[in-house]
Amino acid sequence: MNPLDQALWNQFAESAIGRLAAAVFAAIAVARSGSIAAGWANEARETWGGFASSRRWQLIAIVLIVAVLTHLGLLSLQPPSGWWWWAIPGMAGGFALMILALATVTKRTA
Repeated sequence: MNPLDQALWNQFAESAIGRLAAAVFAAIAVARSGSIAAGWANEARETWGGFASSRRWQLIAIVLIVAVLTHLGLLSLQPPSGWWWWAIPGMAGGFALMILALATVTKRTA
């Protein structure tokens, strides 16, 4: 960090807003360390990190396809809607299929 940035950082850290921000971050860190939800999130992150990259992309694509199918299923139960309500899930579905195809090709070549 250059001297000008260091001086600016020191001024911010010594200001009332800087001290308030430090206190808020400290309180959040204490709350997070004892949180059950944070423990679950850490476990999920570790499990997710254990998957190969191609497998993660496949799972992301599958979740996206399920979301698109759910959206389209719910749309089909409603009175006719405009084209925009069908276009966005169509684009998301195309993107999901592209991700799935690329992840599968990457998995085979790896």
